Amino acid sequence: GGSAAGEGGADGSANGTETRRGALPAAAREELDAGHDAVEALGQELRTKLYEVHKLQDQFELAMSKQVKAVRNAKRELGASKAELAKYSDALKDWEPLMPTTGGLFTRAFLGVHNVRFHRKKERVLFKEDYELFKRRVAPIIIALCLIALYYDSYRGIHIVFQLFLAYYYVNLSLREGILQKNGSNIKPWWNAHHYLSILSAVLLLTWPSSASYDMFAQKLHLFGLYMGVVQIFQTRFVSSSARSMPCPRSTRRAVRVANGFAVHFSCAGFSLLQHEHGLTHRTLLSLPRFCLKIAGISSRVCIR
Repeated sequence: GGSAAGEGGADGSANGTETRRGALPAAAREELDAGHDAVEALGQELRTKLYEVHKLQDQFELAMSKQVKAVRNAKRELGASKAELAKYSDALKDWEPLMPTTGGLFTRAFLGVHNVRFHRKKERVLFKEDYELFKRRVAPIIIALCLIALYYDSYRGIHIVFQLFLAYYYVNLSLREGILQKNGSNIKPWWNAHHYLSILSAVLLLTWPSSASYDMFAQKLHLFGLYMGVVQIFQTRFVSSSARSMPCPRSTRRAVRVANGFAVHFSCAGFSLLQHEHGLTHRTLLSLPRFCLKIAGISSRVCIR
């Protein structure tokens, strides 16, 4: 009996402890209730506003489509001049950023027919920052793969892995930059073409059979990839630290020019070393400043308005 009473007392003590542990102070409960009510009220209001915005978006898209067709018909069928339609064409260009877009052909080929327009500036800025972060993270990986490929120069499997990674890298960049272009970024078409060619070259290198010519080319490719990886790390870090806000202010533009100059000088120095060691032609060397400027300055030109 005494043992049973002792066990009952122990159970009661344990239950009391659990009750005390599970009980919330009155102030904490009031704070939770207030937060819950605020979330409920704001959520309901947001749901209502989003419904209204989506309905308005559908009406706006329909009106824009009708106006685009009307302007096109006025030009083609009625023979209206550009001066007469300038007012309407300019208005369509001003309001076009509010319309959904599916990106270019390359973006649609990978992502399908989906809207890639960011209406919130916060989303555009975060996507741009993630783009810069991706390039900064990939540069050390490229350096590591180049070092491994140079050290194990006779292992074709390592070269294949490197080319597959380059193909992934350029496909990823092309997709991201296609989305950035549709959100106001000033990325030039020649840079997109350069990435498409880079993807194609990576695929072609995968099919290049092992030979003496491949060994000579692969060594130069890995040396240059190693050097440009180091330059890209410094250039992207400098540009990212200087371009915190969008659109780019004048001070940021000056910082970008400094970064471009840094990349151009060091890229040309690296090509000079390769020219000395591996016999690149002087004609190729003279064409390098413009080529290096294009490579070094692309991240600075991605400026979301």
